[in-house]
Amino acid sequence: VRVYAGPGARSAFASVDDDIVSVESIPVSLGLSTLKLLGKRIAHGGGMCRAERPSVIVSDGDLPGIMVAKQFGIPSIAVGHGLVFGYARCPTGISKWPWYREGMKARLSSLGSDVQLAVNFCSLEPRSSSTEVVRPVSDGATAMYSGDQSNVVVCYFRDNNGDSVLRALVAMGFRPVVFSPKHYEIDGVEVREPGGESFQKSLSTARGVVSSAGSQLMSECFVRGIPHFALFSDGDDEQQLNVEMLRMTGRGDGASFSNWDARDIERILNADRSTQYKATHGRDVADAVVDFIRRFTA
Repeated sequence: VRVYAGPGARSAFASVDDDIVSVESIPVSLGLSTLKLLGKRIAHGGGMCRAERPSVIVSDGDLPGIMVAKQFGIPSIAVGHGLVFGYARCPTGISKWPWYREGMKARLSSLGSDVQLAVNFCSLEPRSSSTEVVRPVSDGATAMYSGDQSNVVVCYFRDNNGDSVLRALVAMGFRPVVFSPKHYEIDGVEVREPGGESFQKSLSTARGVVSSAGSQLMSECFVRGIPHFALFSDGDDEQQLNVEMLRMTGRGDGASFSNWDARDIERILNADRSTQYKATHGRDVADAVVDFIRRFTA
């Protein structure tokens, strides 16, 4: 296994650090600098293929990897949360135009892939036989959380914009523990460094989670049965759709940062906890990736 990843992802691959090659991420914009970087990455990938002779290329929506796989006739697997918008049908009641816009980006980033593994906590219908909707890795944390009587609420805000939400949680009598590089100077709020074992331990004992509407954290809460209220910035199609899907499951709720109501947050955090953990749909994404690698290399 050889990992090609952006510098910001190195810490996630600490266990295979000797086999990581740093590459530049392709920005979303389609300017001249992006096209130049795309060409540079494709040339770099071609050199990799000639030197490494890979059996399969797995990409999380990084277009150059898929393009190089196509160029050299190597089987490719695209995997990621965002692929649901491009390769799964939009469910009834979900905003169609944001779904379409996100879908266009997902299809572009995985153009030419042989298999698409769309990761989501919802059961969604794939658009073609090359797509499988899979569930996120649970790391064995499938037991119901134990934070029923706790007043701790775990918080994470991607853009460090949760000040008013944190103040509202304190006013409701909760004790927010926010994981952030920003030092929130709010009485009653505990700030911890993001990531790591501390975050996972906090999830298992917290009353609930209030956070930005990232699909990964939503999935972690969903698989553990943790009450979750998620927020998105206006114009962020992906996170808006994540909130709509969470609401569709009946296992959480959310709103925009510009239009949330403290009563809705309190309702979710004080909801009845009688529903026991129920396994989500589909195969574990890691199992599915390994299975398709074995099929391509058999």
